[in-house]
Amino acid sequence: MQILIHDTKWDERNWAYGVNSSIACYEDKVYAAIGGFNELHFGTRNISGGTWDIKKLLYTPDKYINSGKDMLSMAISSNGNIKFAFYDRTDDTESPWHGLSIFSLSSCASDGWRGYNGFESPLAYNCPAVAFDNNGKFYMATGQNGFTLWQQTCGCSNEYEKILSDDKKRTSYVDMVIDRENMVYTFFTYENKLYIVTAKPNSSTKNCNYPPSIVKYTGKTNLKPGEKWEATIKASDPECDKIRFESIIHSDIFTIDDRGDGTAIIRAIMPEGEGKGTPGLSLWALDDKHPDTNDEISVITFNLVVTPEGKEIGNIKVENKCMGGGSGSTLTN
Repeated sequence: MQILIHDTKWDERNWAYGVNSSIACYEDKVYAAIGGFNELHFGTRNISGGTWDIKKLLYTPDKYINSGKDMLSMAISSNGNIKFAFYDRTDDTESPWHGLSIFSLSSCASDGWRGYNGFESPLAYNCPAVAFDNNGKFYMATGQNGFTLWQQTCGCSNEYEKILSDDKKRTSYVDMVIDRENMVYTFFTYENKLYIVTAKPNSSTKNCNYPPSIVKYTGKTNLKPGEKWEATIKASDPECDKIRFESIIHSDIFTIDDRGDGTAIIRAIMPEGEGKGTPGLSLWALDDKHPDTNDEISVITFNLVVTPEGKEIGNIKVENKCMGGGSGSTLTN
C-alpha cells in the first residue's frame, strides 16, 4: 500500500484527494485521474515498476469552499488517446470548468491537455461514464437530470451529440462498456431498478481524423530595411499523421524550410527602401488526409512592418479552424 498524495494542511478540515478517481492502462503504463475537494491531478507510472509521476491539472483557491472535482471516468483509445470526464462543483465564477467537463490528451499532441466544457447546460449533467470503441469512437453516458447517452461527432466543432435521452429517469449511478463488435452497453439505476441500454451503430464506426493545428510560433514583426528575419512554426496532429507546410503565394524574399517533423523555419531579408513596407506570408498546415488548403485547414499569417526605425509592430495571426480531437481550451492552471 502506497500513499500517492498527502497535503497535511487539509487534515484539520478533513479534505481529501482521490474522490471518485479513475484508473486505466495502456501498454506498459497505468494512468490515474485523481479527484479532490479543490484539486485535480493526473498520475502515470510504468506497470513494470518505478515511481508515480503526478501532475496538477486544476486548482481552485482555498476561499472557494464548494470546489470538489469528482465523479471521474477515464478511457483510453486503441492508439493511446486519453479522455476523462468529471464534474466540477466550484464556486469560482471565473472558472471555465463549471459542471461537466471532458479533458483530453492526444498520444501525438505536443500542446498538452485540452479541456471541453461546451455543453448547453454543463451543470445539468453529472455521474459520467466514458468509453472508446475498437475504432476509436468516443461515447459518454451521464445522469442527474435524467439519463443521457452521448457520442462524439467527427465534425470540426467536435461537439457531443445525444443518442438517447430520458429526462424522467433521474439517476446518480451510471456505467458503460463496449464489446468487440462495438455494441455499447450502458447501465444506470432508477427507483430501485437497474436498467441496461444497448446501442448498436447503424454502420461501421471510425476513428475521427482531423487536420493539424498550429501550437507554437516565434518571430518578431517590426524590422528595418535589409534586416535578416527568422521565424519558427510548430504544428501538432492528433492522429500522428505526417505534417507538411504550404504557402500558396508569397514574396520571393521568403524561404521556407520544412523540417518534416511538424516544424518549419522561415527566413527572409527585408527589402531596402526609405518608406514603409508590409511584407507578409501565410502558411497552411496539411497532412496526407487533408492535402488541400480549405476552410478547415489551420493557417498562420505573418504581417511584418518594415520602417527606417524598425519600431512599428505588425502582427501574427493563427487560425486553427478544425481542432477536432483537440477541441477546447489548453489547460494553463
